[in-house]
Order: sequence, then C-alpha cells, then structure tokens
Amino acid sequence: MGRRLQISQIDTLFADGSYPIEFLLFFDRAFDVDRLRPALKRLRRTFWPVFGIYRDGVIADEGQRADEFLVVEQLDQELPPSDDDAQAFEHFRRLSIGPTDHLFALRVVRFRNGLALVPRLSHLAGDGYSYFYLLSVLAGLTRLPKSPLRPIRSHTLPLLYRPHHRRAVQRGFEYSDRETVPIPEDRADYSVVSRQIPKSELRAVLKDLSASHGQHVSTNDYLSAVALKHLVSSNREQFGDRIDLTIPIDVRRNVTEYGRRFFGNAIMLHTWSFETDRIERASEAEIALAVREGFPEVSRETYLEYLIGLEHQMEVADRPRLQPYDPERGCLVTNLSRLPTERLDFGTGPPRLVTNITAGRNGAVILSRGKNLVLRMVC
Repeated sequence: MGRRLQISQIDTLFADGSYPIEFLLFFDRAFDVDRLRPALKRLRRTFWPVFGIYRDGVIADEGQRADEFLVVEQLDQELPPSDDDAQAFEHFRRLSIGPTDHLFALRVVRFRNGLALVPRLSHLAGDGYSYFYLLSVLAGLTRLPKSPLRPIRSHTLPLLYRPHHRRAVQRGFEYSDRETVPIPEDRADYSVVSRQIPKSELRAVLKDLSASHGQHVSTNDYLSAVALKHLVSSNREQFGDRIDLTIPIDVRRNVTEYGRRFFGNAIMLHTWSFETDRIERASEAEIALAVREGFPEVSRETYLEYLIGLEHQMEVADRPRLQPYDPERGCLVTNLSRLPTERLDFGTGPPRLVTNITAGRNGAVILSRGKNLVLRMVC
C-alpha cells in the first residue's frame, strides 16, 4: 500500500472539489517545455499528495505517472495583452482546465506571442500559499542549467524545499461521510469589474486612516470595503438587509506547528456581517475601519477553537456553514497581491502576467500590477 494522508477539518470544506485554485502565467519568451516532465517527476517525490487521488477523507499515493498531469498544445493566435477588462478575462477563462479527477493538472499553451502555463490545484490539496510554493519549486527544477551537476541539483532541490504534510498536527481528525453543499453552478451571466488603485495613493490613505483612528488598517481591509460597497450598490436586492464578508486568513505565522513549510490548507475563514443600509451610507474608509475592528485574534488557541467549531458544525449538519462562503448572502475577498511571482522563472525570466482564471460568484481577488493594485470582482 502506498502513502496515505488523512484530510483535516478545514480540508473538508473543499472535499467536493469546489473552489479550485487556477491561475494563468504568461511568458513573453517561451522556455523549453520538455523540461517540465522530468521536473514534475522530481517534484512528485516530495510533494506526493498533489499527485495523489482523493477518496473518502484520504489522499492516497497510487503511483500515477507525472506525465498524466501535463497537457501541451499550440494555438495559432495571440494572447490578449491585458487582463483588466471583462473581454480579456473571459478569454482567459476559456483556457481553464475544468473539472478533473486529479488534485493537480498543468496545461501549457503555446501562443504566437509567448507561452502560457495554467496550473490547476484542487483546494483540497492546498491553499494559495501552497499553490505558489509548489510552482516556485517546479520553476527551480525546470530552469536548472544543463551541466554535469544538474542530476545532483535536481535531486537535492526538492529536498531543500521539502514541505511537511502533517495536516492533523494541531488536532487529530478523521473524516466521516456528510451531506455536502452543492457546488455553485458557473453562471453565464456573470459580470467582471476591475478597479485599479495606485499603491502610492493607497499607502497614503491607509497611513492617514491608521494615524487618525489609532488602528493599523491594512490593504486587505480597505479593498474589502471597496468590494462590499460595489456589491451593495450594484445588487442590493440580492442581499436584502445584510451582507456577509468572508476573508481567508493564513495562520502559518501564528501557529508554529504549521510554519512556512506546511503544504495544505493553513487558513481560517472568518466572516463579518454588515447591515446593507450601513454599507450604503458609509464611506469606503469607514467600512475599512469596521472590517479592521472585527478582525479576529489569530493564535494557536483561537485556531484550535475554530477547528473544534468546524467539527461541531459537521456533527449537527450545519450545511450553510460547511462551505467556504455563501455567494447568495455575501462575498469572499482573497488578497493575492504579495504572490512571489519573481520566483516563477522557468528559464526565461518571471511571467509578464499572473492572473486568476477561476473565481466564485461574488468572489473578489486583490492582485498586484506594477505600481497598481487591482481589485477584480466577479458578480
């Protein structure tokens, strides 16, 4: 029998395959795609759960070949240069891999003006931090120079960045069957709204806001407020009297048992509830302060309480709470502006464009674009 890994409490929120993490990485200069296959083979040794199969609460290593996870194709066209408008985003969404039995898949598309990678990771396998951790090691293996030392380096690099997979490190857990919440259908009538905010201007606003109110208001607080304001103003009838805001909080820095080498879901999904009348009347700055005031303390003890709460919700079959967020009642805002994109160099430099192509309805992501931050909302 191969290696087996029990999933954690937080993993169960994604056990139905919902909310995969899928980005498009576009490179103006193509690299040697043939290097990806041996790199994936090396990667599989230490990141084995990514290449496993999930069944009934267990990720199992069943010896899948690395090339099962890779698809390479050619398109005789150019990729649009921008991702900040709805038309371009819709084009990128067509490159999505779509549902798959694998926890990980990688699509490579050669365009006339460059090369795109589309890695798709089941959220059950890991969170956004784990996604870019995996890709940065894959990039390092792919760009290794051809030299007598390459076999040694390709063997030692995964060991240097070896992750740990101890998902029940803080509290033991064994999955039992439960009724799952249906995955929201991918609607055809969604709209995409992008708002660009210069980083320098936002820093100045946050500095004044924090100084005048004695609280450290973050980028995430402020752009979450922008998202709430937009959703209420554009679709008040859907939300009625209240709207929820959910933010995934990474706990690696606060829970030492996880640490930066943990591969999996080291997140706590925290939800605020706001009166829609208040959102309509308040300024974005006032809403940002309310978000900051409601931000939870994150520690080993509070995260343990969160995991115990999830277990209780499973026991009482609290179905609405056993999903990342409810798009009928609110939104999910994920801050991806600090992604280590400079590490995603597969041999010809880092990607010119890094953008998400999978997003839930009423989901918003914060991305970095040079001197600007981009808030993209899918409504």
